[in-house]
Amino acid sequence: MMVKRLRGARGGVTTFVVVLVVPMLAVAGLAYDGGRILAARRQAADVAQQAALAGTQAIGHDAVRQGRVDVDVGAVKTAAHRYLGEVGHTGSVYVTDAEVVVEVHATVEMEMLSMIGVGAKSVSGRAAAQLARGVDVADTRRGGN
Repeated sequence: MMVKRLRGARGGVTTFVVVLVVPMLAVAGLAYDGGRILAARRQAADVAQQAALAGTQAIGHDAVRQGRVDVDVGAVKTAAHRYLGEVGHTGSVYVTDAEVVVEVHATVEMEMLSMIGVGAKSVSGRAAAQLARGVDVADTRRGGN
């Protein structure tokens, strides 16, 4: 009698596996690939900040110290793009008289979610470096001489 009963339950475990394991794999994929997207966004923002700082290094520091701001837009953009190229990223650089803005773009390939048809995702990061001008008069707030 027991043998007949087991034969009638064929496929019950398969249904159980499909109903529980497939959604669990999808949730694991969301956690894994979602974490990779968040990490890529953070890295893009970090790279954008470093590229903006690299761009500001191309501004004539002697002129800034003397109160003039001589911004060679081409040199600033070249320096920022050079940094982006060195770290393997692409992006856009915008320059004003007092600010260098960099936007970095990257693509994250889905590893686990690609099994259910989710394709690559684009991420970006944006940062700006502002030019801080020197002090014209002595700062008396610190105390001392």
